[in-house]
Amino acid sequence: MLKEFDCIVIGGGIAGISASYFLSSDFRVLVLEMEQLPGYHATGRSAATYTAFWSNKLIRSVALGSREFLVNPPKGFSEVPVAEKKGALYFSELSDADLMSAKYENLQTYIPSLELLRGAAILEKSPMLGEQFLGAAAWEPDAFEIDVHNLLSGYLKGAKENGTIIRLNSKVANLERKLGRWEVTTDEDTFYAATIINAAGAWAGEIGRLAGASDITISPRRRTVITFDAPEAGDITRWPISLEINGKFYFKGDAGRVLATACDETPWHPCDVQPEELDIAITAQEVEKYTRMEVNRVAQSWAGLRTFTPNHQPVVDYDPALSGFVWLVGQGGWGVLTSPALGRCCAGVVSGRGIPSDLMDLGCDAAGLAIDQLKACN
Repeated sequence: MLKEFDCIVIGGGIAGISASYFLSSDFRVLVLEMEQLPGYHATGRSAATYTAFWSNKLIRSVALGSREFLVNPPKGFSEVPVAEKKGALYFSELSDADLMSAKYENLQTYIPSLELLRGAAILEKSPMLGEQFLGAAAWEPDAFEIDVHNLLSGYLKGAKENGTIIRLNSKVANLERKLGRWEVTTDEDTFYAATIINAAGAWAGEIGRLAGASDITISPRRRTVITFDAPEAGDITRWPISLEINGKFYFKGDAGRVLATACDETPWHPCDVQPEELDIAITAQEVEKYTRMEVNRVAQSWAGLRTFTPNHQPVVDYDPALSGFVWLVGQGGWGVLTSPALGRCCAGVVSGRGIPSDLMDLGCDAAGLAIDQLKACN
């Protein structure tokens, strides 16, 4: 069995697998995932929608830099499309109509197709929205649903074809820098590599402490999602994702049912997180607050951990205190839709080529992804 690698990626979620995909053309890569399958935690519980409607400039830049890959992936990447165009509607209460107009004016530069809707035009897009939210809405027609399973499978397939080895059920027990390389020990094996990529999501802080890395605050936060039976309201498959402008709630059609979340961000610890009854009840209550639907029965519920840095921006950077230790963390709820750009950034950092020029042109640069940008937050 091969023991020596150029890079060992710790974490088999969308961040680690996309990074291995882009790294694998130049490096011998090993991915260590502690669960029995890739994408078990946050990735597998993501209701991923692509949108560029972000006030956070860095997230917007990596979202824009990921769009072409998601819409037109490389030949052979996936047998079925990764993206399904549905559009996204950002709605506001009547009292927030001016805020919506201001956001629209600001973001139209980056999203030329963005439209400002009012009144009945909003209901045409999202027919179950409550009447108190018909003051103004921003319509992003080019937003789309992401098939998370096929995206992750495409990354896995491409990485493996380039020689990447994926080891499941392989929790890292020890990390130690010895003689110019990393020694990584799991319960069953020991591996060696010049470079470690810490893409462990909610567990990234634990991996950092195990390696003796810089003290980066990694904050996992629980979010609860429910689905319920759709009302008799036309073709639910045509519903766009409808999001409250301040990030308090969203809903959309999903596999014949309605999917909704109150966008809770409860600080939590790294674990196989499960939904709590109170959060399920609150989410159902919010559905009835924001829409004209009733939740008579919750068909399914789940929870996932979204992981943040203090300033809610991702980090893709070498640790200043450790040789050969790269942080790929803090994607929050944007890991799936930004994975093409952040995976390329990780490969650029490790190879020494730096951030790809097309991403820099969009506003994503090394300084924005650096560990130093967190110092002001500590």
